[in-house]
Amino acid sequence: NLNPGHRFYYYPNADLMVENKSFSLKNNLDLVWLGTRQWILGLRWSAVEMIYTTDEQRPEGYGKSQQIGPVAVYSLPNSNKEAGAAQYQIQGHVQWWLSHPNKHGLDSPAWAPAVGLAFSTSR
Repeated sequence: NLNPGHRFYYYPNADLMVENKSFSLKNNLDLVWLGTRQWILGLRWSAVEMIYTTDEQRPEGYGKSQQIGPVAVYSLPNSNKEAGAAQYQIQGHVQWWLSHPNKHGLDSPAWAPAVGLAFSTSR
């Protein structure tokens, strides 16, 4: 809940300001160019668009961003060979902004990337 009179808040998953009760669209396209039993390497392109209830006094391009960069996934050795056993993975990616209303050299250096590290499991 926002304080009365406040309509926007920072949404860290998209790295953009979001209007209260609005929607966000995020699209990731992965191109995998090398895959082995334990490693997957590729390239990820991400696009985000915030859907505001009004475009009132919003500069052109605000609420949209695009990023591109390498992605790597490492599957940890699985000692449990049972059918349906969990497989654990470490995922990492580095992405540079192609376009962003604030991160493309305006309030931060254009060369500064977004870095992500995740741990996941699958069956």
